[in-house]
Amino acid sequence: MADYMGKYEYHKIYCDHDIAMRAAFDGDTEKFREAANKITQDRWYEETFLYYHEGDIMKSIFFQIFSVRSDNEGMKAFAEVYKSFTDGSKPESSSRSCLMADVIAACICGNDSIIEQVVKDCGDNMSDIVIYFLMLGKKYDLMRRLIPELDKNNICRKISPDFSIFDSQRYIDIVVSAAIYRDREALRAFFDAGCRPNVNYYCMLCPYIDTMDFLADTYYEYLGYDSTPSFKELFSGDDDGDMLMIMYGILNCNSIDVFDRYAKEIPLIEKIPDDRLFLLKSGIRDENGAAFRRIISDELTIIFSSWGTLGDIFVFAEEFDGNVKADLSKAGEIDPYHTVTVAELIKLLNMSIEPEKTDKLSDFVLFLLRQNSRRLTLKMISKGLICAANFAAAVRFASENQLLNSLNALNGSRGQG
Repeated sequence: MADYMGKYEYHKIYCDHDIAMRAAFDGDTEKFREAANKITQDRWYEETFLYYHEGDIMKSIFFQIFSVRSDNEGMKAFAEVYKSFTDGSKPESSSRSCLMADVIAACICGNDSIIEQVVKDCGDNMSDIVIYFLMLGKKYDLMRRLIPELDKNNICRKISPDFSIFDSQRYIDIVVSAAIYRDREALRAFFDAGCRPNVNYYCMLCPYIDTMDFLADTYYEYLGYDSTPSFKELFSGDDDGDMLMIMYGILNCNSIDVFDRYAKEIPLIEKIPDDRLFLLKSGIRDENGAAFRRIISDELTIIFSSWGTLGDIFVFAEEFDGNVKADLSKAGEIDPYHTVTVAELIKLLNMSIEPEKTDKLSDFVLFLLRQNSRRLTLKMISKGLICAANFAAAVRFASENQLLNSLNALNGSRGQG
């Protein structure tokens, strides 16, 4: 699963652009002025280039919308907010902005033939922009005609035939916008064309609790469910490690109320891979750490697979009052980038572990035997890593490899294994 942290802030930025664009299309001057002022005054926007915030292109779009609509009040608001097109004095011109201007004019004036020609000539580069403006212009029939063609001819299909335009971030933004504004016609056009919202969409929508409920309640069949799915089902949260990441993102970019709303819908997180420890550490030590700690089981199991996380595991075992369990089924030999002492290995085995009952010796057990330590071998026996089922194999391995200390420990405990 991809790392979705940071997308929340991204979508807040995107939504302000969306508000300004919708206000311009609808002729809502005050809402446009408010959103556009926020865009120009917030430092985030100065550092972010969203799909229609590419230099002067965004300003050209607003200018074109007000011009085509003969919206004098909108044009005054535009001039008030932007003062000029650029930091200099001349607006930047490009074929892309000219094409967008044509699409905007065609959407507002109802000239479908121009739009279809743009799609035919520039579909690979303009499809998302065309569909976005068609949605704002409420030209749903044309959307239904064009989306399948745009998807079929999507240049990314040359890389993978399974790739859909709805896998791209720009289309995710558009569908999310339709959901937030309850644009049922647009949503059905997207869903009928093959859009299947997934975790990439839901991560953007988490701050909009009512919208998440709206999608789950209204479009559950398109989402692949027989009835309204829960938050955990929507996020395919069978993997606790993924759910930990999602909840961490929700907590860091939203209010406690939003976090608590989703926290109530998931069971306690009981098992995570060791590569998620950094999230756990950041989450519980954050200013809202008490809220994050509530979604973690008091008997947390860490799936140990990387020796680089050994120190963190020991720290968390102490922070959780020794209740952390270690799942060693993924453990193997020490990698060449780390060192570990026998004392640390014994400390690891002192944790609560769940040994596999098998007649075969795992790579991890073989690695421990190779340490040729009597104390470590006895600890392996006491913790069940060496048991009746694999005792003979352990003796044979220690003998063949002349691991005398390990062998003495095994012989001294014969009958206990």
